[in-house]
Amino acid sequence: MVKPTGSGAQSDPMPGQQKAERTHDGKTKEATVVSVSTHIPFIRTPEQVRDSLFKKRDEDVKIYEAPKDKPVSKRTWATMGGKENGLQQAYVWTQQSLTASIAHKLTLLDGCEGLKNRVNERFPDYIRILDLIHAIQYLWKAADAQFGKKSQQGWEWTYAAVLRMLRGQTQSIIDELDGWVEDSTDRAAWTIIQRSGGYFEKNLEAMKYDEYLEKGWPIASGIIEGACRSVVKDRCERSGMRWTLQGVEAFLHLRCVHQNGDWEAYHDFRMQKRQENVYGVRSKQRIQIDEPALYRAGTNRNLAIAV
Repeated sequence: MVKPTGSGAQSDPMPGQQKAERTHDGKTKEATVVSVSTHIPFIRTPEQVRDSLFKKRDEDVKIYEAPKDKPVSKRTWATMGGKENGLQQAYVWTQQSLTASIAHKLTLLDGCEGLKNRVNERFPDYIRILDLIHAIQYLWKAADAQFGKKSQQGWEWTYAAVLRMLRGQTQSIIDELDGWVEDSTDRAAWTIIQRSGGYFEKNLEAMKYDEYLEKGWPIASGIIEGACRSVVKDRCERSGMRWTLQGVEAFLHLRCVHQNGDWEAYHDFRMQKRQENVYGVRSKQRIQIDEPALYRAGTNRNLAIAV
């Protein structure tokens, strides 16, 4: 991030002077990315999902691959204005998309307590699902602490634990981790294992993966991870890229408009409003603009209900 003038940033040290300690205050900012989409139910088994995550290299073993069908009416929004601003846009889209064809309303997110509280306030009647990939990360952390990093025993335990989790047996994993904590003599390992067990215990109600799979619901937030890369990181985190806070907010919005397929409609709308507001010219033939209205409350649109 480029600091604004007068931000108090120190100049580079003179030759021979010791450099000041590196700080991140004002130099990095966190973007919030939300996505709303509709999903046709697709039923999978725990074994199929596990095998798709742990792909074997044996050519004789047939690997299950998830279908390539994309979510319907996917909408993505990125902002530097914080979680509340991002959730507000998601709320507008979901309110526009509530139709009789929507059978279930879901929210997919990680275990961040602050985000969870905001989502529960904004979407109180939605079913909350913990992102499976975030949950697996804590399995790896516990396995590395117990068996050593990148050990074969840790890999085998995680491989089996993922299947147990997908079968709705997360409580048995919590009990096993509690046993490891009681037997552990390594303070560092004890802390990591306890933190992993606590993470699962706090999010246990959102980890009923066996039920979610039977109903054909999504259980991972790959849409968000992809948007974070294509919308935000490809512009903000690559080598040599610089931006101001005001500038990055503007072009993140434009990147979302383009990704959502609204580019041409947005510019038609922009030029039309400019003629009206700046020149006082009103087109005789009004351009029919549907897509950009999705970014303003009060427009009806049959969209998704998976946030």
